[in-house]
Amino acid sequence: MKLSRVVPICIAVTLSSSAVALAEDSDTPVIGSGIICNTSDQIARLANLMDTSDPREAMLVVNREASDPTACGAAVVAFQPGKKVGDIHSKDGTLEIREITIIAAAAKDGWHKVDPQTQFTMLRPEGLEI
Repeated sequence: MKLSRVVPICIAVTLSSSAVALAEDSDTPVIGSGIICNTSDQIARLANLMDTSDPREAMLVVNREASDPTACGAAVVAFQPGKKVGDIHSKDGTLEIREITIIAAAAKDGWHKVDPQTQFTMLRPEGLEI
């Protein structure tokens, strides 16, 4: 998660967005804040750890296991929704693992366009409030 140096923010459990539904084929960027990871396996591991740990500790464990302190991190980003790659069943219900393409990141001095980066996040399924 290369954006962690640019985007220091609070941790959220899921990526929340202003979109009602995230269509896989949408060309319209969405703005959201939450936890993103480099791989779908990392976001799934994070969700499983969050059943028994606080989000910050769970993220530290995943980053240690990946030998990458920026594998998962909290971010405020503009992104294009991608495909659903799986489901996570946690104590709080079912979440979707989604691929997203980051196109901009928020920082203290405003928004910064970034080279498109594929990342993964967890979202509540369509129709559920996040």
